[in-house]
Amino acid sequence: MKDKQIPDWLNYKRAAGLEIRSGRPSKGKKLSKEDLQRLCVDEGKSIREAAEVLGCSKDMIYRGLKEHGLR
Repeated sequence: MKDKQIPDWLNYKRAAGLEIRSGRPSKGKKLSKEDLQRLCVDEGKSIREAAEVLGCSKDMIYRGLKEHGLR
């Protein structure tokens, strides 16, 4: 039975057994563990300073640290 609240393309993916991800895809580059380790842990830079050096947002630094288990 088709669920009318779910778009057709999502029902097709589900029926085909394909992975269904929630949320929006990430934009931009992924931060490497080495860069985050060097800046935030070894050099002791703040989140804001690390974001300026790497040219990304503070949120991206927070997510990278969490993803790599550094904070």
